[in-house]
Amino acid sequence: LSSIGLILKIPTYSLQEHVKTNLKSVILKPWKDLLKILREKPHFLRFQVGFFLGGAGLMIIHPVLPKYLTGNLELSYTKILIATCFCKGLALSFPLPFG
Repeated sequence: LSSIGLILKIPTYSLQEHVKTNLKSVILKPWKDLLKILREKPHFLRFQVGFFLGGAGLMIIHPVLPKYLTGNLELSYTKILIATCFCKGLALSFPLPFG
């Protein structure tokens, strides 16, 4: 909430001319642009496929993790919470000096 004042100070510009678009172009244009980018940049296509499969794997395994961590590894929920918060905090704070 404290950043609202700073956000309100950002200048905004309105478009001089309003371009009329139909619903079909609004829906189809992003998909056409996506297909164009994926055809032109095969390395980006490989990245997207890997990112999609990795994300799907994380979503599939996520509901099973507490059972595995408490059952097989005999960790308490407190230890899991501390480790999760530590790793997420580290992941969020690590890039700060670089950018």
